[in-house]
Amino acid sequence: MSEVVQEGADSAAEELGDEAEARPLDTFDVLGVAEDEYAYASLITWLLDPEGEHGLGGVLQEQLARFLEALGIDWQPGEVYDGRVRVNEDNCGIVLKGAGNKGLVIVLRLFAGGEVRGLEGVRAAGVPVVGLAYGPSAFPSTAELPVWRLQGLAQALRSVPNGRFSQLLAELRRRLNQGRGTLASSRLSAVETFLRSQLKEGTDVDRTRVEGIDAEMLLSDDLSRAYVLGQVVGEGGQGTVYTVVIQGEQFFPGFANPVAEAVMKVAHGGHEANLEREREVMDMGDPGVVRKLDAGATAAGTPYLILERLHRLPSERLSLEVGDPLRIASAVDIFANLLQTLHELHFRRDEPLVLCDIKPDNVLLRMPGHCELSDDEFEAFLCEHSYEPVFVDVACAQDVHRLEEKDGKLGEMIGTPAYLPPESIPELDGDHITMGTYSRKTDVYSLTLTFYVLLTGKRPYEHDANLQGLSGREFLLQLFTLKRREGALPYDELAIEHAVGVSDKDLVLELLNAGLAADPDERPSAQALLKQVEQAFGLEPHRTRPERYVYDGPVALRQRQTRVELG
Repeated sequence: MSEVVQEGADSAAEELGDEAEARPLDTFDVLGVAEDEYAYASLITWLLDPEGEHGLGGVLQEQLARFLEALGIDWQPGEVYDGRVRVNEDNCGIVLKGAGNKGLVIVLRLFAGGEVRGLEGVRAAGVPVVGLAYGPSAFPSTAELPVWRLQGLAQALRSVPNGRFSQLLAELRRRLNQGRGTLASSRLSAVETFLRSQLKEGTDVDRTRVEGIDAEMLLSDDLSRAYVLGQVVGEGGQGTVYTVVIQGEQFFPGFANPVAEAVMKVAHGGHEANLEREREVMDMGDPGVVRKLDAGATAAGTPYLILERLHRLPSERLSLEVGDPLRIASAVDIFANLLQTLHELHFRRDEPLVLCDIKPDNVLLRMPGHCELSDDEFEAFLCEHSYEPVFVDVACAQDVHRLEEKDGKLGEMIGTPAYLPPESIPELDGDHITMGTYSRKTDVYSLTLTFYVLLTGKRPYEHDANLQGLSGREFLLQLFTLKRREGALPYDELAIEHAVGVSDKDLVLELLNAGLAADPDERPSAQALLKQVEQAFGLEPHRTRPERYVYDGPVALRQRQTRVELG
C-alpha cells in the first residue's frame, strides 16, 4: 500500500464530517452505549479480531469478506489482525488492514443529512469504504455507501461456549471503559444483558418456563428497540406475561409520551393461534381493549405481544375489605363503563365482537403514565376517576355475524365455565354431549357475574354445598349440572347484604337478576342493563371519548357516580 493510501486510511474516520444531526437508531443506541463513540467502535473492533478473547474466532471477518466479495470488492483478512479506531467529536469509524496491506474503512456513525463527507481522498486512493449497521434502519437511504448489516452478530455470539462467558464479560468491561471516561453502570449493564441474552447464559431472571425465553433481552423485529425482561406477573394455560423495560425507540401510536415500561405476553407451545387471534382483536384499535404496542417472535420462533402496562383492580391492589365504600363505588363504576364498552364492541361497524371469556382476571385498569404506581398514586387516580377499565385476554373473541350464521354454535366450549351462562354450558346426556351456544348475551351474563365478584369477593357458586370438597372433573361436572338446574343461583344473597348493606341489597339483586337471567331472551342487552345501572346508582355520562384517544392519559370515566363521592 502506498504511503498516501495508508495515511488516508489511518485518518479516514477523522474526516467523516462535523455536522452531526438526528440519525436513526441502531442496536447500540437501543442498548444504551452509542453515546460513547470510542467504546462503541472499540467493541466492534474487538469483535472483529479473530484472536480476541470473545470466542467468536474469525466468524465476523469471514462474514465481512463475503459481503465485500458480493460487492465485487477484493479484500481479505490479513494473517495478523490490524484494526484501529479513529474518533472525532461527532463521528467514528474503523480502519482495517487486510491481506496484502489492503486498507478498508468501516463507517459506524452517521453524518449530517446522511451525506458522505471527507472521504474523497481515501476513495480516490482506491481504499473501499462501507457502512456498518446492525439493523435495517441504522443508515439513511440517502447515504452513498454499501451498508454491511451485522445481523450475523447474534448468531455468532450464540456459538460461543457458555464457559467462555466470564472471559468475554471481563474483556467487554475493559473495552467499554477505554472510552472518554467510565461508562455509566446502567449502560454497561445493558450491554452485558444483551450479551447474556445471546449467549443463553443463566441469570437470576425467572424465564425458564416458556420455550424461546432463555434470555434477559429481546430485540424488536425492526431492531429499533430492546425489551429487557423483568418478573413474571401472570401465567396461565395459554401463555406467560412478563414485565419489560423498553430501551431504544419508546414512541408508539396512540401514546402522547414515551413508553418506558410494558408487559410481554408469550404463547405456550400449541397456543400460538390464540395469541395471533388476540393480536387481530387488538389491532382493531378499540380503546376498551388492551393496547398492543408491538409483536414479534423469540429466537425459537415463539410469538409474543408487547402490551401496555395496566393495573390490577382496586379490590386486589388495595386489599379493600368487603363493604369498603371505595370497593363498592369502584365496582359500580367499572361495571357501568365496561357495559358501555361491551355495547360498542357488540355493535362495531366492521366486525362486531362477542368476547366470550369475561371474568375478573380479564379486566384491568388503564391509568395515566403506564408505569408502576405507589398505592397512594393508585388510590388518587381512582378517586379522581382518572382511569378506564379495559378487557384483556381476548383470544376467545368471536365475530357476531359468523356466530349468528352458525346459530351461536362453535362446536366446542370456550371461556371460563364458572362465568358462562347456562346456554353456553354443554348439556350432558349419558355419552352424548350437546355443545352450548354463544351470543352477545353471553358477555352480559359474564360481566354481571364479574360485578358480583368485585362487590363481594366471593366466587360464583362458592356458597353452594354441592361443590364443596370437589375438584377436577367432578367439580366441573357438578358445575355443569348447577348451571343447567332451574333456580340454582350463582350468587349468595348474604354475601351481597354483607357487601352493600340491607338498604341497598334489593337494588343490587335487581341488577344481578336481570343480567344473570337464565333465559338469554329475558336477559337485557349491555346498553339496556347500563341504563338500569345508571338509574340505580345515580350515574350520569361524565364525558365522551375524544376523537383522538390517548392511551397514556385517560381523563376520566365516561360513566361516573354522583351518589357516592370517593376520597
